[in-house]
Amino acid sequence: MGERIVIRVTFPCRLVSEANTREHWTRRARRARQQRVDAKIRMLSTGAHVPDGHVVVVNLTRIAPRPLDGDNLQRAFKAVRDGVADWLERDDGAATITWHYAQERGGTRAHEVRITVIDRGPEEPAAEAWPPSPLEDLQTAIAWVEAHLLSDDARRGGYPMVRARDCKALRTIIRHARGGAA
Repeated sequence: MGERIVIRVTFPCRLVSEANTREHWTRRARRARQQRVDAKIRMLSTGAHVPDGHVVVVNLTRIAPRPLDGDNLQRAFKAVRDGVADWLERDDGAATITWHYAQERGGTRAHEVRITVIDRGPEEPAAEAWPPSPLEDLQTAIAWVEAHLLSDDARRGGYPMVRARDCKALRTIIRHARGGAA
């Protein structure tokens, strides 16, 4: 499925370097709360909606007279990011959201934020981790270990990190897992 832009919003918002700003914590908290609410309200006012389970790319762009360095830019966007996540009704650390940060030079009095949300469609099923976790699928893990690590190739050096004593220890673990005698 091709990409489609769901929404692009630009609104006035002064993002400051939170790491370098020395101020009382209540002022910082008030500013963060206002930025979060502003971002959510601007996104809600468009009427757009991203269905649950869709993969989303969010581009956050700061437009200001002077640039911030990379880590300060990301930290300055934290409240805006939380507001966009509130609009998406997801955690901002969800695997279905990818965040990108940018900045553009604006006029001497320009302080704006541009949010672009790109819907990439339904989430693809995640590939299985291999070998599987022994707690999830013990029999499959045992079969994998026997086939790959306890084979003649492994003992001859096909797997350089596996030594003979490791193979013996793995056989003992497998025997105990199957309920066999020590």
